[in-house]
Amino acid sequence: YTGWTYEYVERSWPQLYEMLLDGRLDMMSDISYTEERSHQMLFGSLPMGDESYYICVSAKRDAGITDSDLTTFNGKRIGINKNTVQYQMFLDWEEKNDIHAEIVDVEVNEQESIDMLDNGDIDMFITVDAYGEIQNIVPLIKVGASSFYFAVNKDRPDLARELDAAMNRIQDENRTYNQTLQEKYINSTIVSVYFPQTEVNWLREHNPVRVGYRDNYLAFCAVDRESGELVGALSDFLDMAEGTVKNGNLTFEAAPYPTMRDALESLHAGEIDCVFPVNLTDYDGEELGVLTTADVMQTEMYAVVSSEKQRDFSLDGDVTAAVVRGMLNEDTFLLDYFPDWKQAVYNTEEECWQAVANGTADCHLVNSYRLNRVSDSLEQYKLTSVNTGRSMSFSFAIRRQDDSLYAILNKASNLVRESAIESSLASWSYVEQTFTLKRFFRDNFASVLIMLVSVITLILGLLLRSQFAERKAKKSLAALQESLEREEKQKKELKSTQKKAYTDPLTGVKSKTAYLEAVDMMESNAEAGVPMQFAVVVFDVNDLKKVNDIQGYEAGDRHIKNACAMICDVFKRSPIYRVGGDEFVAILEGQDYDNRSELMSTFNRKVEENQKQGRVVVSAGYAEYTPEAEEAYAMVFQRADEAMYLRKRMLKGPNAEIR
Repeated sequence: YTGWTYEYVERSWPQLYEMLLDGRLDMMSDISYTEERSHQMLFGSLPMGDESYYICVSAKRDAGITDSDLTTFNGKRIGINKNTVQYQMFLDWEEKNDIHAEIVDVEVNEQESIDMLDNGDIDMFITVDAYGEIQNIVPLIKVGASSFYFAVNKDRPDLARELDAAMNRIQDENRTYNQTLQEKYINSTIVSVYFPQTEVNWLREHNPVRVGYRDNYLAFCAVDRESGELVGALSDFLDMAEGTVKNGNLTFEAAPYPTMRDALESLHAGEIDCVFPVNLTDYDGEELGVLTTADVMQTEMYAVVSSEKQRDFSLDGDVTAAVVRGMLNEDTFLLDYFPDWKQAVYNTEEECWQAVANGTADCHLVNSYRLNRVSDSLEQYKLTSVNTGRSMSFSFAIRRQDDSLYAILNKASNLVRESAIESSLASWSYVEQTFTLKRFFRDNFASVLIMLVSVITLILGLLLRSQFAERKAKKSLAALQESLEREEKQKKELKSTQKKAYTDPLTGVKSKTAYLEAVDMMESNAEAGVPMQFAVVVFDVNDLKKVNDIQGYEAGDRHIKNACAMICDVFKRSPIYRVGGDEFVAILEGQDYDNRSELMSTFNRKVEENQKQGRVVVSAGYAEYTPEAEEAYAMVFQRADEAMYLRKRMLKGPNAEIR
């Protein structure tokens, strides 16, 4: 919006501040406003965002300081840059809490301050929340917060005017722009891998954390009938969460319950510490006497309806939904998104299928990760699924007084990568369909029955008289032929349906269903010791939301198609899968695997050329399978996903135009 070009200068914060004052810098970001500074520099009229200031200690060295006893701060050396806003904030906080610490003026960069902590030159250090990603500091207590701005050298009012005009244009077009940047670049980094002392103390008294979960609810959670252990995405999440925090012994034990209402009753009875999966509004949680954590997993929701009535079914119509008694999540979902629907309550999910099949109810809600697991019931009752266009989020529920556990679970949720959870859900949602004689007779009952009746009729007719038998035989053969033709038609329709299921309708590449089957096959080969050579490339289309918001969804679809065409043009010999709205995956084998470095270089060059010319930009990252490491496919995917995000950050880095 300004047309400026930039030269970026890297120094410590105090050095940059002095350079701005004496004119060696034209502009500096992340400056908090004070009355004194307003006479030394020019501030933008709109803030860039908000930041908080924390007192931190070293995770490597115990200085005997705890947030539960503020007197432990007395006499300790705290590092602060006296030219910063947080210096005065600390003085106010110190006076308010009757604390007397020794202030050490540090005019060095963040890492050098962290080194001083580790070496014992200082006992505490005040820093902003954006530095929470540093792995060896523990934020103890917040001393204040402020908005921060672009500041311009006082001799450049022309730049200040252009800055204000650009910031106002950005805010007019997207009122949540600052919030979006905060969530993307700061909120994602402020989660420390260390627990405050309050949570550490809670774990010492309550470990392991007892988790109650809904049984028979894969891909999320269920009891393994052979081992009696928890399986599903919840099991993977708990395993990953146990290894996230450095200074707390976080472990879990799990117990199954038939319904969420049963689990909540045990929670209030003190038999367990938390419940999963829960989908409750804050109001519903308060009514039930529980707190709900941040979202841990989410899934799209489908309405399962009769195949015969699919065309007549409307989400906006007069709908009766079949629900299982005691399943609060579905109740909340219906009240949130479809409050006008009626509810018909049944004791089991099997009764819900029967109600939809016989017309007593119009639909039954099923989440996307369970569709494959209930396919037998859908076939048996001649049902099909309709996407509601809505998603259901799942959290943990805890007792309202357990605020320490609330903080622990929220921290663990933030530290476990979302892509790892999605990969786990996708893996647990797959069910291998096996052929059995019973299944064949069930699926072809009409054809088999017609054949048996025809043969019996033919034999009886021959025994009675030959003429009658001849006429009957002709009719039987005709009926048999008709049956075979119908069966052939059904096979063609089934093949067409399978093709649609394995093909993405927008781009024509392979679908997410095809991707899940491919992943399952590779996992099976790895477990069987089959030698494999492959690499995974993860793609993410940049700026799709911006295109949708400004130009509309038709332009967004063209944006996705153009991105897909570029991917397919480079990786010609590899299967390409569309696994999300703007996400694609390629699995490189054979010749493409041999040429993987050249192909990635070619693709990245095209992307950079597109970026210069204002065309579609796709971030890509890849990782190779290393059989000697005995890693699962999900681990290869996670490394490729992390590489893709590094590439995205580079493409949207400081040299990119602000949009």
